[in-house]
Amino acid sequence: CNPCHSSCKTCSSASAEDCLSCQTDTPYLHLASEGDSYGECLAKLGDNHPCQVGFYEDGHTPFHCRRCDDACLKCNGPDDTSCLPCPEDAPFLHVAKDGIEEQCSAKNTEDYPCQEGYFEASFEECHHCDQTCTRCTGSTDSECLSCTSATAFVHVDNGSDKDGPCFEKNENNK
Repeated sequence: CNPCHSSCKTCSSASAEDCLSCQTDTPYLHLASEGDSYGECLAKLGDNHPCQVGFYEDGHTPFHCRRCDDACLKCNGPDDTSCLPCPEDAPFLHVAKDGIEEQCSAKNTEDYPCQEGYFEASFEECHHCDQTCTRCTGSTDSECLSCTSATAFVHVDNGSDKDGPCFEKNENNK
């Protein structure tokens, strides 16, 4: 039996990357791949983000850090696509309605940089459209550019030819 690396409490080999559990001065086990039970033990990075850059703290297993998705420079959980600042090749951060970061992406098109269902709320930050919209200029139902249902349309009553609410078609508003 070979001794473990000094950062490991238990291990599968003598390598620093093969720790199964960690010493108290290096308590965070950084798992390189999904499904791994071994990794590298490292000290806490900081109070707000204890895991090293490119990892997030697993909410299910204390002191376990999992690798962020490749599209993320940093992430904060609860999963690997909850990105923080985005990398240069995918600069658009998509934020869910609850305010949690979802993912980073490249520019969709020049006219509509965010992915479908999102609008650019601030520079390179995309927020979720209203549930009735597939494309929008803002988060309310009156800012739709296109609608989710094939039977819906954008009703423009604000003098703008660009956005409005989505309504189901009926006999009165064909």
